[in-house]
Amino acid sequence: MCHDADYPFDDPLRTEEFDVLVRALLPTVLARSPRMSPLEALREAARLAEGRLRETAWLSWGRPRL
Repeated sequence: MCHDADYPFDDPLRTEEFDVLVRALLPTVLARSPRMSPLEALREAARLAEGRLRETAWLSWGRPRL
């Protein structure tokens, strides 16, 4: 059987945290990479958010680190 840590996005609260984090990271990604299309920037923000959620047990609020 799989452990919850293997699927952190199965939890509705974690999904909401992921969404909030992507929305917070997206303007920073767009500002730092102006040549990216909006879709590419969204994918990059999602990748960064997923990494952030996987590396910490709890989401810490504050200025996003890139």
